[in-house]
Amino acid sequence: MKKVLLICLLFMSAGILQAQPGKNNVLIVLQENTGKLSFTPEIPEPFRTTLDKVVDGLAENFENFKTKLQLADRYEKVILLTDVACTRANLLNHLIAQTKLGKTVDLLVLGHGGSTQDGSTFFLVLKNELLPESDATLKFGGVSKSYKGIRSLITDARAREGSGFNFNLRLVYMCNCKGGNTNDAWISIGAKTAVGSVNNNYMPEPQITYFFNDFVINGKTALQAANDSWSASRPFYSVIPYMQQIENGMTRIDCSKMKVDGNTALRFAASKLGVNESKSFVIKAGEAYNHTTLFMSAGEKYQFTVSGTDLWKNSSTETTANGYQPGILDGARRQSGYNMMTLVGEIFRDFNNTSYTGTHFKIGTSRTYTAAISGYLMCHANDVLIGYGDNTGQVSMTVKRIE
Repeated sequence: MKKVLLICLLFMSAGILQAQPGKNNVLIVLQENTGKLSFTPEIPEPFRTTLDKVVDGLAENFENFKTKLQLADRYEKVILLTDVACTRANLLNHLIAQTKLGKTVDLLVLGHGGSTQDGSTFFLVLKNELLPESDATLKFGGVSKSYKGIRSLITDARAREGSGFNFNLRLVYMCNCKGGNTNDAWISIGAKTAVGSVNNNYMPEPQITYFFNDFVINGKTALQAANDSWSASRPFYSVIPYMQQIENGMTRIDCSKMKVDGNTALRFAASKLGVNESKSFVIKAGEAYNHTTLFMSAGEKYQFTVSGTDLWKNSSTETTANGYQPGILDGARRQSGYNMMTLVGEIFRDFNNTSYTGTHFKIGTSRTYTAAISGYLMCHANDVLIGYGDNTGQVSMTVKRIE
């Protein structure tokens, strides 16, 4: 069954998207689909028009989402393998090239998928070819032909690069029908996590957009992002009787739920420091939440250092990261036990502003800290939560793990 890949049309209009360097993450988009919701003609009016409007709205909004991905410095590059470029050979070449450059690769597969009539072999549809789990002879376009599969991608790569070569492939997300049945094949070639529907996927959008927003921007685990994207997409389709019909013992909405294999707890931007490794972060006085993406495990010890020459301001009051004695009007500052405008660290469960664990510690210009709990480091200048609008300046904070 053919599925929509609205997101692919939007990507195609942009070519190769360049973001600020530094994240070292690359997204490869393998896109074959025509961009149509092939099942919409089967949906009676007025539901078809309603669904079309929903999809049109997603198309318009995705440009903003795409820009958000770029400006947030999530992906250094987006590589589009669309239409005639959507081939196994091109995928292999880019996986090898980006791995050799030291990049972490995520793969977004946008297209059709299916299985042989007896259900023994599952495959993804590329441009004029099939990509089965393993090398197989399959009939495509009325002609039987031998196709190289997913599992032999690593074999082909090692034939070129040596027996010790491994792909730096992190996430594979497939919107294809039955794509989830190839999850194990992707994991066998080195993917940390694979996501796809084992049945027909009738809700590729907005699941794709919700998933990437949750996984990339909001810092949810792959499993959380997959489950939440399905839950959030249900209301768009729940009013359509066609989607309530039973297929394989479940509604078509339930058929569309994504299966996550491999490391289900995978997160997009989690960074860890090894012992004696260090990393610097810019903390802005005017931002109430400076999410660093640094994950600290309970019991690990860190040294925080900020130069005494780095200054920031609360309105006209200039200070170092040690802050200054609060006045009577500063009583509502976020951490009442610390100086006004001192640098504070807090631990969050995810990369969003609503997952604060309640654990905080004063950093100032120097601090040794043993993580009380596991989580992500967020920093801020200690101010009244609604008072960051008149703050200016920034400090550079270096974090070194010492145990």
